[in-house]
Amino acid sequence: MAAMKLKRKLKRMILLCGCTLAIFSVSAFAAHASERQKEDLENIENIDFPPWLREGETDHPEIFSQDSEDKKVVSILSDSLGTYEGYTTWSIYYYYYCSQYMDVSETWWMRYIENNQMRLGVNESLGGSKVAWWEGEPSGYNSKQCMAAEERIARLDDNGTPDIILFFGGTNDIASTPVGEFVPGEGIGNVSEFCSAYQTALARLKEYYPQAEIICLTPYYRDISSWSSSTNEDVDLYADSIVEICQYYGIRCVDLRQSGLDEKEDMCGPDYLHINEKGAYKIWHMLQYDQPVLKSEGIRVLQNDSGTVRAEYLVSGLTEGMEYQWQVYDCSTAAWIYASEWSESNQFEYRPEKSGGYWLYCTARNALGEEASDVAGVTAAVRPVTIEGLSWIYQEDEIQIGAAVSSPDEGTEIRWQSYNLDTLSWNLISDWSSSNWSSWQPKKGNYWLHVEVRDSYGKIVSKTINFAVNRNYPVYINGKYQGPDPSGGGWLIGVSTNINPGQKYRYELLILDCGKYVSGDPHPWIYGTGLQTLDVGSAFWTTWQPPHQGYYWTYFRIYDESGSLIEDQCYGAVFS
Repeated sequence: MAAMKLKRKLKRMILLCGCTLAIFSVSAFAAHASERQKEDLENIENIDFPPWLREGETDHPEIFSQDSEDKKVVSILSDSLGTYEGYTTWSIYYYYYCSQYMDVSETWWMRYIENNQMRLGVNESLGGSKVAWWEGEPSGYNSKQCMAAEERIARLDDNGTPDIILFFGGTNDIASTPVGEFVPGEGIGNVSEFCSAYQTALARLKEYYPQAEIICLTPYYRDISSWSSSTNEDVDLYADSIVEICQYYGIRCVDLRQSGLDEKEDMCGPDYLHINEKGAYKIWHMLQYDQPVLKSEGIRVLQNDSGTVRAEYLVSGLTEGMEYQWQVYDCSTAAWIYASEWSESNQFEYRPEKSGGYWLYCTARNALGEEASDVAGVTAAVRPVTIEGLSWIYQEDEIQIGAAVSSPDEGTEIRWQSYNLDTLSWNLISDWSSSNWSSWQPKKGNYWLHVEVRDSYGKIVSKTINFAVNRNYPVYINGKYQGPDPSGGGWLIGVSTNINPGQKYRYELLILDCGKYVSGDPHPWIYGTGLQTLDVGSAFWTTWQPPHQGYYWTYFRIYDESGSLIEDQCYGAVFS
Protein backbone atom coordinates (compact mmCIF):
# COMPACT_ATOMS: atom_id res chain seq x y z
CA MET A 1 0.00 0.00 0.00
CA ALA A 2 2.82 2.43 0.87
CA ALA A 3 4.54 1.69 -2.44
CA MET A 4 1.32 2.36 -4.31
CA LYS A 5 0.88 5.75 -2.60
CA LEU A 6 4.52 6.63 -3.36
CA LYS A 7 3.95 5.80 -7.00
CA ARG A 8 0.96 8.13 -7.03
CA LYS A 9 2.97 10.93 -5.44
CA LEU A 10 5.74 10.51 -7.98
CA LYS A 11 3.25 10.99 -10.76
CA ARG A 12 1.99 14.17 -9.09
CA MET A 13 5.56 15.44 -8.82
CA ILE A 14 6.24 14.73 -12.50
CA LEU A 15 3.02 16.57 -13.36
CA LEU A 16 4.41 19.82 -11.99
CA CYS A 17 7.47 19.78 -14.22
CA GLY A 18 5.87 21.82 -17.00
CA CYS A 19 3.31 22.03 -19.76
CA THR A 20 4.28 19.85 -22.68
CA LEU A 21 1.85 19.52 -25.54
CA ALA A 22 3.38 16.89 -27.72
CA ILE A 23 0.80 15.72 -30.20
CA PHE A 24 1.55 12.34 -31.70
CA SER A 25 -0.61 9.51 -32.86
CA VAL A 26 -0.79 6.70 -30.34
CA SER A 27 1.32 4.41 -32.45
CA ALA A 28 3.92 7.13 -33.02
CA PHE A 29 4.14 7.71 -29.30
CA ALA A 30 4.82 4.05 -28.67
CA ALA A 31 7.90 4.25 -30.85
CA HIS A 32 9.27 7.24 -28.90
CA ALA A 33 8.21 6.44 -25.34
CA SER A 34 11.06 6.24 -22.92
CA GLU A 35 11.53 2.76 -21.47
CA ARG A 36 13.38 4.41 -18.57
CA GLN A 37 10.31 6.51 -17.74
CA LYS A 38 8.12 3.41 -17.73
CA GLU A 39 10.51 1.60 -15.44
CA ASP A 40 10.65 4.59 -13.10
CA LEU A 41 6.87 4.51 -12.74
CA GLU A 42 6.94 0.86 -11.68
CA ASN A 43 10.11 0.85 -9.54
CA ILE A 44 10.07 3.89 -7.31
CA GLU A 45 10.63 2.42 -3.84
CA ASN A 46 14.20 3.74 -3.62
CA ILE A 47 13.58 7.27 -4.95
CA ASP A 48 14.34 10.10 -2.50
CA PHE A 49 11.11 12.14 -2.72
CA PRO A 50 10.87 15.82 -1.68
CA PRO A 51 9.15 16.39 1.68
CA TRP A 52 5.70 17.20 0.24
CA LEU A 53 5.66 13.83 -1.60
CA ARG A 54 6.75 11.66 1.32
CA GLU A 55 4.31 9.29 2.99
CA GLY A 56 2.10 11.16 5.40
CA GLU A 57 3.09 14.64 4.14
CA THR A 58 0.59 17.18 2.80
CA ASP A 59 0.07 16.97 -0.94
CA HIS A 60 1.03 19.84 -3.21
CA PRO A 61 -1.67 22.50 -2.73
CA GLU A 62 -1.99 23.33 -6.43
CA ILE A 63 -3.24 19.83 -7.19
CA PHE A 64 -4.91 18.67 -4.01
CA SER A 65 -5.94 21.75 -2.07
CA GLN A 66 -8.44 21.09 0.72
CA ASP A 67 -11.58 23.21 0.52
CA SER A 68 -14.41 23.45 2.99
CA GLU A 69 -15.88 20.08 3.90
CA ASP A 70 -19.42 21.04 2.91
CA LYS A 71 -18.55 21.16 -0.79
CA LYS A 72 -19.20 18.16 -2.95
CA VAL A 73 -16.12 16.39 -4.28
CA VAL A 74 -15.78 15.84 -8.03
CA SER A 75 -13.24 13.37 -9.43
CA ILE A 76 -12.47 12.84 -13.11
CA LEU A 77 -11.58 9.71 -15.06
CA SER A 78 -10.55 10.63 -18.57
CA ASP A 79 -7.94 10.73 -21.29
CA SER A 80 -6.11 13.84 -22.56
CA LEU A 81 -9.42 15.72 -22.86
CA GLY A 82 -9.54 15.95 -19.05
CA THR A 83 -5.89 16.87 -18.41
CA TYR A 84 -4.40 20.15 -17.20
CA GLU A 85 -0.92 21.02 -16.01
CA GLY A 86 -0.71 20.96 -12.21
CA TYR A 87 -4.09 19.28 -11.79
CA THR A 88 -3.63 15.86 -13.38
CA THR A 89 -2.03 12.88 -11.64
CA TRP A 90 -0.29 11.88 -14.89
CA SER A 91 1.89 14.16 -16.95
CA ILE A 92 4.42 12.34 -19.07
CA TYR A 93 2.13 10.54 -21.47
CA TYR A 94 1.06 11.99 -24.80
CA TYR A 95 -0.88 15.21 -24.22
CA TYR A 96 -2.27 17.54 -21.61
CA TYR A 97 -3.61 21.09 -21.45
CA CYS A 98 -1.93 24.08 -19.85
CA SER A 99 -2.25 27.87 -19.62
CA GLN A 100 -0.82 28.27 -23.12
CA TYR A 101 -4.12 27.00 -24.46
CA MET A 102 -6.69 28.03 -21.86
CA ASP A 103 -7.01 28.94 -18.21
CA VAL A 104 -7.94 26.03 -15.97
CA SER A 105 -11.25 27.77 -15.22
CA GLU A 106 -12.09 27.42 -18.91
CA THR A 107 -11.78 23.64 -18.95
CA TRP A 108 -15.07 21.78 -19.15
CA TRP A 109 -14.55 20.02 -15.82
CA MET A 110 -13.35 23.00 -13.76
CA ARG A 111 -16.13 25.19 -15.12
CA TYR A 112 -18.58 22.53 -13.98
CA ILE A 113 -16.97 22.31 -10.53
CA GLU A 114 -16.87 26.05 -9.98
CA ASN A 115 -20.29 26.72 -11.44
CA ASN A 116 -21.82 24.27 -8.98
CA GLN A 117 -19.64 25.39 -6.01
CA MET A 118 -17.96 22.03 -5.67
CA ARG A 119 -14.30 21.12 -5.24
CA LEU A 120 -11.91 18.98 -7.21
CA GLY A 121 -11.03 15.61 -5.78
CA VAL A 122 -8.68 13.72 -8.12
CA ASN A 123 -8.23 14.36 -11.82
CA GLU A 124 -7.30 10.85 -12.99
CA SER A 125 -6.81 11.80 -16.65
CA LEU A 126 -4.12 10.18 -18.77
CA GLY A 127 -3.46 11.38 -22.29
CA GLY A 128 -3.76 8.70 -24.95
CA SER A 129 -5.36 6.17 -22.61
CA LYS A 130 -8.25 3.97 -23.61
CA VAL A 131 -11.11 2.47 -21.68
CA ALA A 132 -9.92 -0.96 -22.83
CA TRP A 133 -6.54 -2.70 -22.94
CA TRP A 134 -5.29 -5.87 -24.59
CA GLU A 135 -1.98 -7.60 -24.97
CA GLY A 136 -0.01 -5.83 -27.67
CA GLU A 137 -2.12 -2.70 -27.46
CA PRO A 138 -0.09 -0.18 -29.53
CA SER A 139 -0.04 2.77 -27.12
CA GLY A 140 2.65 1.17 -24.97
CA TYR A 141 0.49 1.42 -21.84
CA ASN A 142 0.06 -1.52 -19.50
CA SER A 143 -3.13 -3.05 -18.16
CA LYS A 144 -3.06 -0.80 -15.10
CA GLN A 145 -3.26 2.36 -17.19
CA CYS A 146 -6.56 1.81 -19.04
CA MET A 147 -9.63 3.56 -17.65
CA ALA A 148 -11.27 0.29 -16.65
CA ALA A 149 -8.21 -0.59 -14.54
CA GLU A 150 -8.90 -1.03 -10.86
CA GLU A 151 -5.72 0.89 -10.03
CA ARG A 152 -6.92 4.08 -11.73
CA ILE A 153 -10.42 3.82 -10.36
CA ALA A 154 -9.11 3.26 -6.82
CA ARG A 155 -7.17 6.54 -6.97
CA LEU A 156 -10.32 8.64 -7.41
CA ASP A 157 -10.73 9.01 -3.63
CA ASP A 158 -7.15 10.10 -2.90
CA ASN A 159 -8.41 13.59 -2.12
CA GLY A 160 -11.73 12.77 -0.53
CA THR A 161 -14.44 10.31 -1.45
CA PRO A 162 -16.04 11.63 -4.61
CA ASP A 163 -19.69 12.63 -4.65
CA ILE A 164 -19.62 12.97 -8.44
CA ILE A 165 -17.41 11.11 -10.93
CA LEU A 166 -17.06 12.48 -14.46
CA PHE A 167 -16.17 9.57 -16.74
CA PHE A 168 -15.07 10.80 -20.18
CA GLY A 169 -13.58 7.87 -22.07
CA GLY A 170 -13.75 6.15 -25.42
CA THR A 171 -12.15 8.69 -27.73
CA ASN A 172 -8.90 6.74 -28.08
CA ASP A 173 -10.75 3.43 -28.40
CA ILE A 174 -12.50 4.52 -31.60
CA ALA A 175 -11.40 2.48 -34.62
CA SER A 176 -8.75 0.84 -32.42
CA THR A 177 -10.38 -1.24 -29.72
CA PRO A 178 -12.75 -3.95 -30.96
CA VAL A 179 -16.26 -2.82 -30.06
CA GLY A 180 -17.58 -6.22 -29.03
CA GLU A 181 -21.12 -6.73 -27.84
CA PHE A 182 -22.83 -5.42 -24.74
CA VAL A 183 -24.31 -8.28 -22.74
CA PRO A 184 -25.68 -6.92 -19.45
CA GLY A 185 -23.80 -8.32 -16.47
CA GLU A 186 -21.47 -10.45 -18.58
CA GLY A 187 -17.84 -9.89 -19.48
CA ILE A 188 -17.09 -7.78 -16.41
CA GLY A 189 -13.35 -7.98 -15.87
CA ASN A 190 -12.66 -8.51 -19.57
CA VAL A 191 -11.11 -5.26 -20.81
CA SER A 192 -10.01 -6.45 -24.24
CA GLU A 193 -13.20 -5.27 -25.97
CA PHE A 194 -14.81 -1.88 -25.64
CA CYS A 195 -18.32 -2.81 -24.46
CA SER A 196 -17.09 -5.22 -21.80
CA ALA A 197 -14.33 -2.81 -20.74
CA TYR A 198 -16.81 0.07 -20.41
CA GLN A 199 -19.19 -2.12 -18.45
CA THR A 200 -16.24 -3.18 -16.28
CA ALA A 201 -15.32 0.45 -15.60
CA LEU A 202 -18.88 1.27 -14.54
CA ALA A 203 -19.14 -1.83 -12.37
CA ARG A 204 -15.91 -0.95 -10.58
CA LEU A 205 -16.88 2.69 -10.17
CA LYS A 206 -20.16 1.65 -8.58
CA GLU A 207 -18.39 -0.92 -6.40
CA TYR A 208 -15.74 1.51 -5.12
CA TYR A 209 -18.05 4.51 -4.82
CA PRO A 210 -21.61 3.26 -4.31
CA GLN A 211 -22.85 6.69 -3.13
CA ALA A 212 -21.30 8.68 -5.97
CA GLU A 213 -23.22 10.04 -8.94
CA ILE A 214 -21.51 8.81 -12.09
CA ILE A 215 -21.82 10.98 -15.19
CA CYS A 216 -20.57 9.56 -18.48
CA LEU A 217 -19.66 11.65 -21.52
CA THR A 218 -19.58 10.17 -25.01
CA PRO A 219 -17.01 10.99 -27.69
CA TYR A 220 -18.00 13.82 -30.03
CA TYR A 221 -17.93 14.21 -33.78
CA ARG A 222 -14.60 15.34 -35.19
CA ASP A 223 -12.80 15.69 -38.51
CA ILE A 224 -9.37 14.06 -38.26
CA SER A 225 -9.27 12.95 -41.88
CA SER A 226 -5.92 14.68 -42.39
CA TRP A 227 -4.16 12.06 -40.28
CA SER A 228 -6.62 9.25 -39.57
CA SER A 229 -9.08 7.06 -41.46
CA SER A 230 -11.48 7.20 -38.50
CA THR A 231 -14.87 8.71 -39.40
CA ASN A 232 -17.91 9.94 -37.54
CA GLU A 233 -19.61 6.65 -38.33
CA ASP A 234 -16.94 5.10 -36.10
CA VAL A 235 -17.77 7.68 -33.43
CA ASP A 236 -21.43 6.62 -33.59
CA LEU A 237 -20.49 2.98 -33.11
CA TYR A 238 -18.71 3.61 -29.80
CA ALA A 239 -20.95 6.45 -28.57
CA ASP A 240 -24.10 4.39 -29.19
CA SER A 241 -22.57 1.60 -27.11
CA ILE A 242 -21.91 4.02 -24.24
CA VAL A 243 -25.48 5.32 -24.39
CA GLU A 244 -26.85 1.76 -24.34
CA ILE A 245 -24.69 0.67 -21.41
CA CYS A 246 -25.54 3.80 -19.39
CA GLN A 247 -29.25 3.35 -20.04
CA TYR A 248 -29.09 -0.20 -18.74
CA TYR A 249 -27.31 0.82 -15.54
CA GLY A 250 -29.42 3.95 -15.02
CA ILE A 251 -26.38 6.22 -15.28
CA ARG A 252 -26.63 9.71 -16.69
CA CYS A 253 -25.03 9.92 -20.11
CA VAL A 254 -24.11 13.24 -21.75
CA ASP A 255 -24.16 12.63 -25.50
CA LEU A 256 -21.63 15.10 -26.85
CA ARG A 257 -22.66 14.35 -30.41
CA GLN A 258 -25.56 16.68 -29.64
CA SER A 259 -23.33 19.43 -28.25
CA GLY A 260 -23.01 21.39 -31.49
CA LEU A 261 -19.21 21.19 -31.46
CA ASP A 262 -17.79 22.55 -34.70
CA GLU A 263 -15.28 20.09 -36.12
CA LYS A 264 -12.84 22.92 -36.96
CA GLU A 265 -13.62 26.10 -35.03
CA ASP A 266 -14.01 24.37 -31.67
CA MET A 267 -10.88 22.25 -32.01
CA CYS A 268 -7.14 22.76 -31.59
CA GLY A 269 -5.05 22.44 -34.72
CA PRO A 270 -3.34 20.64 -36.20
CA ASP A 271 -5.01 17.43 -35.05
CA TYR A 272 -8.60 18.80 -34.75
CA LEU A 273 -9.26 16.15 -32.15
CA HIS A 274 -8.65 18.14 -28.97
CA ILE A 275 -11.09 20.88 -28.02
CA ASN A 276 -10.09 24.53 -27.57
CA GLU A 277 -11.70 26.87 -25.03
CA LYS A 278 -14.83 27.28 -27.18
CA GLY A 279 -15.20 23.54 -27.43
CA ALA A 280 -14.64 23.15 -23.69
CA TYR A 281 -17.46 25.64 -23.05
CA LYS A 282 -19.84 23.60 -25.22
CA ILE A 283 -18.97 20.38 -23.40
CA TRP A 284 -19.57 22.09 -20.05
CA HIS A 285 -22.88 23.42 -21.36
CA MET A 286 -24.08 19.92 -22.18
CA LEU A 287 -22.82 18.63 -18.85
CA GLN A 288 -24.54 21.44 -16.96
CA TYR A 289 -27.84 21.75 -18.84
CA ASP A 290 -28.18 18.64 -21.03
CA GLN A 291 -28.65 21.06 -23.92
CA PRO A 292 -26.21 22.58 -26.38
CA VAL A 293 -25.35 26.26 -26.42
CA LEU A 294 -27.67 28.65 -28.19
CA LYS A 295 -27.16 28.26 -31.92
CA SER A 296 -28.46 30.14 -34.93
CA GLU A 297 -30.51 28.11 -37.37
CA GLY A 298 -31.03 31.04 -39.72
CA ILE A 299 -33.56 33.72 -40.57
CA ARG A 300 -36.56 32.63 -42.62
CA VAL A 301 -38.38 35.23 -44.72
CA LEU A 302 -42.11 34.58 -44.42
CA GLN A 303 -43.42 37.40 -46.61
CA ASN A 304 -41.94 39.90 -49.03
CA ASP A 305 -44.79 41.45 -50.98
CA SER A 306 -47.34 44.26 -50.80
CA GLY A 307 -44.64 46.44 -49.31
CA THR A 308 -44.35 44.25 -46.20
CA VAL A 309 -41.43 42.09 -45.09
CA ARG A 310 -42.06 39.45 -42.42
CA ALA A 311 -39.38 37.12 -41.07
CA GLU A 312 -38.66 34.79 -38.17
CA TYR A 313 -35.40 33.84 -36.48
CA LEU A 314 -34.86 30.17 -35.69
CA VAL A 315 -32.46 29.05 -32.97
CA SER A 316 -31.69 25.79 -31.21
CA GLY A 317 -30.06 24.78 -27.95
CA LEU A 318 -30.95 26.23 -24.57
CA THR A 319 -33.98 28.35 -25.47
CA GLU A 320 -35.40 29.19 -22.05
CA GLY A 321 -36.13 32.88 -21.47
CA MET A 322 -35.56 33.85 -25.10
CA GLU A 323 -35.55 37.46 -26.28
CA TYR A 324 -35.02 38.84 -29.76
CA GLN A 325 -33.94 42.16 -31.22
CA TRP A 326 -34.18 43.05 -34.91
CA GLN A 327 -32.26 45.62 -36.90
CA VAL A 328 -32.63 46.78 -40.50
CA TYR A 329 -29.77 47.94 -42.71
CA ASP A 330 -30.46 49.98 -45.86
CA CYS A 331 -27.95 48.85 -48.47
CA SER A 332 -28.56 51.92 -50.66
CA THR A 333 -27.50 54.36 -47.93
CA ALA A 334 -25.11 52.00 -46.08
CA ALA A 335 -26.83 52.82 -42.81
CA TRP A 336 -28.76 51.08 -40.05
CA ILE A 337 -32.25 52.54 -40.18
CA TYR A 338 -34.21 50.58 -37.58
CA ALA A 339 -33.71 48.76 -34.29
CA SER A 340 -36.51 47.08 -32.39
CA GLU A 341 -36.87 46.71 -28.65
CA TRP A 342 -36.11 43.30 -27.14
CA SER A 343 -39.15 41.05 -27.48
CA GLU A 344 -40.15 37.48 -26.64
CA SER A 345 -41.41 36.96 -30.20
CA ASN A 346 -39.02 35.59 -32.79
CA GLN A 347 -41.08 37.07 -35.63
CA PHE A 348 -40.63 40.50 -37.15
CA GLU A 349 -42.64 42.64 -39.54
CA TYR A 350 -41.26 45.67 -41.32
CA ARG A 351 -42.53 48.01 -44.03
CA PRO A 352 -39.67 49.65 -45.98
CA GLU A 353 -40.25 53.21 -47.10
CA LYS A 354 -38.78 52.56 -50.53
CA SER A 355 -37.83 49.76 -52.85
CA GLY A 356 -34.30 48.38 -52.62
CA GLY A 357 -32.01 45.98 -50.83
CA TYR A 358 -32.08 45.53 -47.06
CA TRP A 359 -30.39 43.35 -44.45
CA LEU A 360 -32.48 41.91 -41.64
CA TYR A 361 -30.23 41.29 -38.64
CA CYS A 362 -31.50 39.53 -35.54
CA THR A 363 -29.85 38.89 -32.19
CA ALA A 364 -31.29 36.29 -29.82
CA ARG A 365 -30.35 35.73 -26.19
CA ASN A 366 -31.47 33.20 -23.61
CA ALA A 367 -31.83 33.38 -19.84
CA LEU A 368 -28.09 32.68 -19.42
CA GLY A 369 -27.19 35.67 -21.56
CA GLU A 370 -25.89 33.48 -24.39
CA GLU A 371 -26.36 35.17 -27.74
CA ALA A 372 -26.78 34.03 -31.32
CA SER A 373 -27.24 36.23 -34.35
CA ASP A 374 -27.80 35.98 -38.05
CA VAL A 375 -28.54 38.13 -41.08
CA ALA A 376 -30.70 37.72 -44.17
CA GLY A 377 -30.84 39.89 -47.26
CA VAL A 378 -34.11 40.90 -48.92
CA THR A 379 -34.97 42.97 -51.97
CA ALA A 380 -38.16 44.87 -51.28
CA ALA A 381 -40.49 46.13 -54.01
CA VAL A 382 -42.42 48.86 -52.25
CA ARG A 383 -45.65 50.29 -53.62
CA PRO A 384 -46.18 53.25 -51.30
CA VAL A 385 -49.51 54.79 -50.37
CA THR A 386 -50.25 57.63 -52.80
CA ILE A 387 -53.10 60.09 -53.31
CA GLU A 388 -53.84 60.05 -57.02
CA GLY A 389 -56.34 62.90 -56.92
CA LEU A 390 -59.37 64.54 -55.28
CA SER A 391 -62.93 64.84 -56.54
CA TRP A 392 -66.14 66.50 -55.32
CA ILE A 393 -69.85 66.44 -56.07
CA TYR A 394 -72.15 69.34 -55.22
CA GLN A 395 -75.36 68.18 -53.55
CA GLU A 396 -78.29 70.27 -52.42
CA ASP A 397 -77.31 70.19 -48.77
CA GLU A 398 -73.63 69.19 -48.87
CA ILE A 399 -70.51 68.80 -50.93
CA GLN A 400 -69.35 65.20 -51.27
CA ILE A 401 -65.55 65.06 -51.30
CA GLY A 402 -63.50 61.99 -52.24
CA ALA A 403 -59.91 60.89 -52.61
CA ALA A 404 -58.49 58.41 -55.13
CA VAL A 405 -55.93 56.45 -53.10
CA SER A 406 -53.46 53.81 -54.27
CA SER A 407 -52.39 51.52 -51.44
CA PRO A 408 -51.43 47.84 -50.98
CA ASP A 409 -52.48 48.17 -47.35
CA GLU A 410 -55.98 47.04 -46.45
CA GLY A 411 -55.80 49.06 -43.23
CA THR A 412 -55.61 52.47 -44.91
CA GLU A 413 -57.59 55.30 -43.26
CA ILE A 414 -58.48 58.83 -44.41
CA ARG A 415 -59.05 62.11 -42.56
CA TRP A 416 -60.45 65.38 -44.02
CA GLN A 417 -59.89 68.93 -42.77
CA SER A 418 -60.58 72.42 -44.09
CA TYR A 419 -58.85 75.71 -43.45
CA ASN A 420 -60.98 78.87 -43.82
CA LEU A 421 -58.81 81.51 -45.42
CA ASP A 422 -61.30 84.21 -44.43
CA THR A 423 -61.40 83.34 -40.72
CA LEU A 424 -57.93 81.73 -40.57
CA SER A 425 -59.26 78.68 -38.75
CA TRP A 426 -59.10 74.90 -39.15
CA ASN A 427 -62.15 72.67 -39.06
CA LEU A 428 -62.29 68.87 -38.87
CA ILE A 429 -64.60 67.60 -41.59
CA SER A 430 -64.30 63.89 -40.72
CA ASP A 431 -61.86 61.93 -38.54
CA TRP A 432 -59.93 58.79 -39.52
CA SER A 433 -62.15 56.42 -41.49
CA SER A 434 -61.75 53.62 -43.99
CA SER A 435 -64.09 55.41 -46.41
CA ASN A 436 -62.67 57.39 -49.34
CA TRP A 437 -65.66 59.78 -49.25
CA SER A 438 -66.91 62.34 -46.79
CA SER A 439 -69.62 65.02 -46.56
CA TRP A 440 -68.71 68.68 -46.21
CA GLN A 441 -71.14 71.50 -45.27
CA PRO A 442 -69.08 74.70 -45.42
CA LYS A 443 -70.15 78.28 -45.37
CA LYS A 444 -69.57 80.47 -48.35
CA GLY A 445 -65.89 81.43 -48.58
CA ASN A 446 -62.36 80.42 -49.61
CA TYR A 447 -60.73 77.31 -48.23
CA TRP A 448 -57.85 74.90 -48.29
CA LEU A 449 -59.23 71.40 -48.52
CA HIS A 450 -56.76 69.07 -46.83
CA VAL A 451 -56.83 65.23 -46.91
CA GLU A 452 -54.51 62.80 -45.06
CA VAL A 453 -54.07 59.07 -45.76
CA ARG A 454 -52.58 56.82 -43.07
CA ASP A 455 -51.51 53.19 -43.53
CA SER A 456 -51.68 50.54 -40.82
CA TYR A 457 -48.07 51.28 -39.80
CA GLY A 458 -48.89 54.92 -39.04
CA LYS A 459 -47.22 56.43 -42.10
CA ILE A 460 -49.15 59.46 -43.38
CA VAL A 461 -49.26 61.12 -46.81
CA SER A 462 -51.37 64.22 -47.53
CA LYS A 463 -52.64 66.52 -50.25
CA THR A 464 -54.06 70.07 -50.14
CA ILE A 465 -56.02 72.02 -52.77
CA ASN A 466 -57.67 75.47 -52.93
CA PHE A 467 -61.46 75.38 -52.81
CA ALA A 468 -63.93 78.26 -53.29
CA VAL A 469 -67.44 77.80 -51.91
CA ASN A 470 -70.03 80.11 -53.46
CA ARG A 471 -72.90 79.47 -51.08
CA ASN A 472 -73.63 78.20 -47.61
CA TYR A 473 -74.26 74.54 -46.78
CA PRO A 474 -76.49 72.78 -45.89
CA VAL A 475 -79.10 75.56 -46.29
CA TYR A 476 -79.07 78.55 -48.59
CA ILE A 477 -81.48 81.07 -50.06
CA ASN A 478 -82.28 79.80 -53.52
CA GLY A 479 -84.88 82.36 -54.54
CA LYS A 480 -86.32 85.82 -53.78
CA TYR A 481 -89.08 88.01 -55.14
CA GLN A 482 -89.85 91.73 -54.81
CA GLY A 483 -92.72 93.20 -56.87
CA PRO A 484 -96.16 94.86 -56.73
CA ASP A 485 -98.79 92.75 -55.15
CA PRO A 486 -101.13 91.63 -58.03
CA SER A 487 -104.10 91.94 -55.71
CA GLY A 488 -103.12 95.47 -54.70
CA GLY A 489 -102.15 96.77 -51.32
CA GLY A 490 -98.38 97.24 -51.62
CA TRP A 491 -95.41 95.10 -52.54
CA LEU A 492 -95.18 91.33 -52.45
CA ILE A 493 -91.84 90.23 -51.02
CA GLY A 494 -90.74 86.58 -50.73
CA VAL A 495 -87.76 84.34 -50.07
CA SER A 496 -87.20 80.58 -50.36
CA THR A 497 -84.57 78.13 -49.14
CA ASN A 498 -83.38 74.93 -50.69
CA ILE A 499 -84.53 72.87 -47.72
CA ASN A 500 -86.75 73.16 -44.65
CA PRO A 501 -86.33 69.86 -42.81
CA GLY A 502 -89.33 69.02 -40.62
CA GLN A 503 -90.67 72.57 -41.20
CA LYS A 504 -88.45 73.64 -38.32
CA TYR A 505 -86.68 76.57 -39.93
CA ARG A 506 -87.80 80.07 -38.93
CA TYR A 507 -87.80 82.92 -41.43
CA GLU A 508 -87.54 86.68 -40.94
CA LEU A 509 -87.66 89.77 -43.20
CA LEU A 510 -86.26 93.16 -42.18
CA ILE A 511 -86.39 96.36 -44.31
CA LEU A 512 -83.97 99.27 -43.94
CA ASP A 513 -84.75 102.81 -45.27
CA CYS A 514 -81.54 103.89 -46.96
CA GLY A 515 -82.55 107.58 -46.73
CA LYS A 516 -82.80 107.39 -42.97
CA TYR A 517 -79.59 105.43 -42.75
CA VAL A 518 -77.67 107.99 -44.83
CA SER A 519 -79.13 110.90 -42.89
CA GLY A 520 -78.05 109.37 -39.63
CA ASP A 521 -81.48 108.54 -38.35
CA PRO A 522 -80.97 106.20 -35.36
CA HIS A 523 -83.89 104.05 -36.46
CA PRO A 524 -83.30 103.17 -40.09
CA TRP A 525 -84.96 99.74 -39.77
CA ILE A 526 -88.59 100.41 -40.51
CA TYR A 527 -90.16 96.98 -40.96
CA GLY A 528 -89.83 93.45 -39.60
CA THR A 529 -91.90 90.32 -39.80
CA GLY A 530 -90.49 88.63 -36.74
CA LEU A 531 -89.54 84.91 -36.82
CA GLN A 532 -92.06 82.88 -38.75
CA THR A 533 -92.39 79.15 -39.36
CA LEU A 534 -93.99 77.58 -42.40
CA ASP A 535 -96.65 74.93 -42.40
CA VAL A 536 -95.53 73.62 -45.76
CA GLY A 537 -92.72 74.24 -48.19
CA SER A 538 -89.74 76.49 -47.88
CA ALA A 539 -91.02 79.81 -49.32
CA PHE A 540 -91.82 82.71 -47.02
CA TRP A 541 -94.02 85.62 -48.22
CA THR A 542 -95.08 89.01 -46.85
CA THR A 543 -96.83 92.14 -48.20
CA TRP A 544 -95.42 95.56 -47.37
CA GLN A 545 -96.54 99.11 -48.22
CA PRO A 546 -93.56 101.51 -48.57
CA PRO A 547 -94.06 104.84 -46.75
CA HIS A 548 -92.52 106.69 -49.68
CA GLN A 549 -90.69 106.11 -52.86
CA GLY A 550 -87.00 105.48 -52.38
CA TYR A 551 -84.11 103.06 -51.87
CA TYR A 552 -84.46 100.22 -49.42
CA TRP A 553 -82.60 97.10 -48.27
CA THR A 554 -84.47 93.87 -47.79
CA TYR A 555 -82.68 91.60 -45.36
CA PHE A 556 -83.69 87.91 -45.09
CA ARG A 557 -82.60 85.71 -42.17
CA ILE A 558 -83.15 81.97 -41.56
CA TYR A 559 -82.72 80.25 -38.18
CA ASP A 560 -82.66 76.59 -37.26
CA GLU A 561 -84.77 75.08 -34.51
CA SER A 562 -82.16 75.92 -31.85
CA GLY A 563 -82.26 79.60 -32.78
CA SER A 564 -78.91 79.71 -34.57
CA LEU A 565 -78.61 81.88 -37.66
CA ILE A 566 -77.86 79.54 -40.56
CA GLU A 567 -78.36 81.77 -43.61
CA ASP A 568 -78.87 85.45 -44.40
CA GLN A 569 -78.95 87.61 -47.52
CA CYS A 570 -79.41 91.35 -48.11
CA TYR A 571 -80.76 92.82 -51.35
CA GLY A 572 -81.15 96.44 -52.49
CA ALA A 573 -84.49 97.55 -53.98
CA VAL A 574 -86.37 100.67 -55.18
CA PHE A 575 -89.89 100.82 -53.92
CA SER A 576 -92.51 103.36 -54.98
